[in-house]
Amino acid sequence: MNRFHKMPGKDGNKKLSAFVHSRTLMSVLMLMLGFALVFCVFMVVATPKRHDLKVGDISDTTITATKDIEDTIATQKLRDAAAASIVDGTTKLDTTITATVDESVLSVLSAMTLAREQYDAVTLATPTPSPTATPTPQQTDAQETDGQGVTPEGGPSPTPALSLVPEESKAADPVPGRQQEIASALKQELSSLELTAEQVMAVLAADEDSFDNMCDVILTLTRESMEEGIREGQLTARLQALHLQILGRGVSGDLLRVSYAVVDHSLKENVFIDEEATQQERERAAAAVEPVMYKKGQNIVQAGQPVTAQHLAVLSSLGLLENTRVDTSMYLGMALLVALMYAVILLYLYQFERELLRQPKHILLLVTVLLLEVALGLVLKQINIYLIPVQMGTIIIAMLLRHRLALTFNIVAGVIAGILATGNDGILTASMFQILLMSLFGGAAAVYLSRRAWRRSVLIYAGFAVALINFLTMMAAGVLTSANMTSTLESALYGAGGGLLSAVLAVGLMPLMENMFNLVTPQVLLELSTPTQPLLRLLQTEAPGTHHHSLLVANLAEAAADRVGANALLCRVGAYYHDIGKTRRPIFFKENQIDQPNPHDGMDPAVSAAILAAHVRDGIQLADKYKLPQAVKDMIAQHHGDSVMAYFYYQAKKAADAEGKEVDIRDYSYDGPKPQTKEAAILMMADTVEAATRTLKDRSRKSMTEMIEKLVKDKFESGQLAQSPLTFRELNEISDAFIRTLTGIYHERVEYPNMETLKKEK
Repeated sequence: MNRFHKMPGKDGNKKLSAFVHSRTLMSVLMLMLGFALVFCVFMVVATPKRHDLKVGDISDTTITATKDIEDTIATQKLRDAAAASIVDGTTKLDTTITATVDESVLSVLSAMTLAREQYDAVTLATPTPSPTATPTPQQTDAQETDGQGVTPEGGPSPTPALSLVPEESKAADPVPGRQQEIASALKQELSSLELTAEQVMAVLAADEDSFDNMCDVILTLTRESMEEGIREGQLTARLQALHLQILGRGVSGDLLRVSYAVVDHSLKENVFIDEEATQQERERAAAAVEPVMYKKGQNIVQAGQPVTAQHLAVLSSLGLLENTRVDTSMYLGMALLVALMYAVILLYLYQFERELLRQPKHILLLVTVLLLEVALGLVLKQINIYLIPVQMGTIIIAMLLRHRLALTFNIVAGVIAGILATGNDGILTASMFQILLMSLFGGAAAVYLSRRAWRRSVLIYAGFAVALINFLTMMAAGVLTSANMTSTLESALYGAGGGLLSAVLAVGLMPLMENMFNLVTPQVLLELSTPTQPLLRLLQTEAPGTHHHSLLVANLAEAAADRVGANALLCRVGAYYHDIGKTRRPIFFKENQIDQPNPHDGMDPAVSAAILAAHVRDGIQLADKYKLPQAVKDMIAQHHGDSVMAYFYYQAKKAADAEGKEVDIRDYSYDGPKPQTKEAAILMMADTVEAATRTLKDRSRKSMTEMIEKLVKDKFESGQLAQSPLTFRELNEISDAFIRTLTGIYHERVEYPNMETLKKEK
């Protein structure tokens, strides 16, 4: 037998770290595989039934929308109609043309005004014509108009002023020619207006009021027209309207025709259709149309109704027709949902239950329960979707692993059950919402009630409570979403049946799970703690002293575990079995040497140390033989850690020093490993404290307090507690619990008088 135990160094720590990392990675991959299988099931369940239809077929079933979908054909028709309603389009006023027209009118009127000023100046300088002079036609008309007299031959009557002017002076006067030049120049300047000579002279000779009125009318009406805007194709109609307006403003004669000419020449179209703005307006009108939608669960095609192209387009978009594209959005959404569920579980384990994440066996149990929940959901949904045992997995996880983990698992289980129940009709339906609510409330109650279920039969009573909560939840949800009380009551009864079925299935499956995964549950621990257990009977008969020691250690460990929140029942059961290896050689342990010599006296210390260390290995072998849970076997293996058997080590060292030899301390150390859990560390300290207390002669509270504090401190300083999750505060709590318990065990008693003395006195 190799008794050499290598102390862990840097290489050992690296190997341990790599081992833990590999186990964690295995757990992560195992959990990922489980949710990948769930995703595959979802794809099968959530893929809707496809139909072989074409335009004109009569549908033999009513087809409903599996999710909100837009009727693109109907929506496009409405948008096209809205865009077509913008007939004239949007127009745009060109202010540049307006300014140009205004400048043109002002230029014409300015030219007329300037010519009139020149003409008036020349007219004022023109001399009065002589009686013999031949008047011009205009002069004749003017004379007739003014009422002047005429001669019997038809000539103008002579005036005294004109008769005084010599004939030579009239012939040499250049003014009439100058007036003609001004008129010709004005006509040439306004050639674009195509005015006649009479119209030009009318402008030059008009009185000031008539000319100013004409200018005001032209300028006002042109400006108003241009500011109002003249659209393409409407110039002629606008000019006709302006002609009437000019006529109504008091302009007459040749000046009226001059006004027409100015307006006709100057006025231009300045309002044009803006094609870009028109297109934008049409796009806005189309965008304002609300899309035609089919809501989730709304009928698309009624049974017996002819199928139209519009129906086929909607069915194709939903992936409800054969030979249509895959609904990738549904698959992506489902994948994201499953990924979120996976992330929730993984992050919870990493943050709060990292110890579980390092145990692939426990993660395998979690995945097994998850897949079992899926399988039962697929089967029972054929009867009624509310009969799915949503809380079954929650109860199993709470009883076999952790209660807080069960609460997180409960949310995931509710989502899974909801998708399984309503997948064919699309997810996120009212039914799925009801199942999720039932899972949340019923599952939370199941976790709470399972904390107190020390016996499996208690879980059945918890199942009735869960059934009641499911019933109330379904009734509340049904009243809120439906007016059919008969249907609501039926669904609520099925929900109650699902809650009770969850408890029954959990009770039936847990023993199987415990055996498959070698788990420790309160029920298993209670069964192991009964005195009729074969190993405890063996310990009691073969090593009664050790049995008594184990009972005392159990009391100490249980009290300390209660103080620091560890598993008190596991500590008690671990204490019962931690020294079962001593049944192989009970006489070699002091507590069993009743009125018998100590066999270690005169024995080689190395042999004695080997016998003592062997009781740990013997205990593990017996635990394997009697199929004790792994948690109990770990406590048997770790309750001494790799501590040194000091008594035999110092004996060997003393003898070796006398002979000039060296002693390897590892030959006098237990095999280990050191305690890995709170329970194992508590058991180690309780075992040491109970054994040391037996050696005390003074068992006062002060003496025991000093001894216990020293022993706990020694365990910490020697590194035996380095791998356990205990804190300094918890070590103080454990020491206090040990002191209280031992004080109660070794309390002071009243000394009774000797009976012989009483007889003599009597």
